[in-house]
Amino acid sequence: MEIKVLRNSPAVGKSMRDIRPKDWLVGAIYRKGEIIIPRGDTTIQKDDLITIVGHSSLFKTVSKLFTLDIPKFPLEYGKNILVPVRDEQDIETSVEEAIYLTKDFKASKIIFLVSSGVVSIEYEAIIQKIVQLAEGRVEFDIKRIDKENELEETIVEMTRHENIGCVVTNLYKIGMLEKLMGTSKVVNLAHRISCPLLVGKKRFPYKNILVPANATRAAELAAEVAVDIGRIAEARVATASVSDPVFMASKDSVKWAQTALRHVRHIGEMHHFPIKEILLEGNPIKEIANIAEDFDLIVMGSSTRGMSILKPNVGEHIIHKAKSSILIVTS
Repeated sequence: MEIKVLRNSPAVGKSMRDIRPKDWLVGAIYRKGEIIIPRGDTTIQKDDLITIVGHSSLFKTVSKLFTLDIPKFPLEYGKNILVPVRDEQDIETSVEEAIYLTKDFKASKIIFLVSSGVVSIEYEAIIQKIVQLAEGRVEFDIKRIDKENELEETIVEMTRHENIGCVVTNLYKIGMLEKLMGTSKVVNLAHRISCPLLVGKKRFPYKNILVPANATRAAELAAEVAVDIGRIAEARVATASVSDPVFMASKDSVKWAQTALRHVRHIGEMHHFPIKEILLEGNPIKEIANIAEDFDLIVMGSSTRGMSILKPNVGEHIIHKAKSSILIVTS
């Protein structure tokens, strides 16, 4: 029997010696185009395709070792939540959602990143008040930076070196000139940091989660994260793919949309988690933004940066148009 090792499997990171197979063995591991004959010190990695040799009565039990995943969001990326504070809108929009993530998803603490100066003292007082009002204790720190224009670079560095599991931010405003210049602030930041980026819109708790499907590895990773969150939050997960409008749709367009849904369905099957499938037709930005009304969180995979008026970044437009909170994961 062949089994694909899920990213959150308890076997990931363990050696064959640690796993100690009994009455069965791993005959071979197929990893990134290479066949590996395992030894005692061979370590299991996520996405390994392993061949199990043993009696068929053991297959169900053995498969659980490699496919039964333990929800780990955001802890698989880091144990802390980072909240950049630029203005009062950030406090109004981001802080409560960060508290929700910290408490319900078992993060250790919130780190607020604010600019030094007189204004930051006011921010700190408001932040402390909000955290004190949260049910239960929420640990937090406040980190100051000297200049506001250093904020983004500090965010990037902190996600790489300070055990950050998720960055929670408010929307970046984009003017018409910036659109024409190809500015894609949120998506670009998501690609620069080393953990998911959450654009908070105060739509928690997450009970209905949507994954836009586009047949990319980033979308598959988004589906995996959505299933993880769905398990923790006891939420329903759906996936949606958009083909071209009926009057201009080709068979290839519809087939592509169906293939995208099938990729996400496969993720759900591997995780033993039901995912509802939604096939739409029309403008992907408009269609996803419209159905987002029924969802609290969109988990969106992003594999490209940048946008221009001739080639818009679909993800960036959805981030600004949808009313649900949006979690961006990158490949």
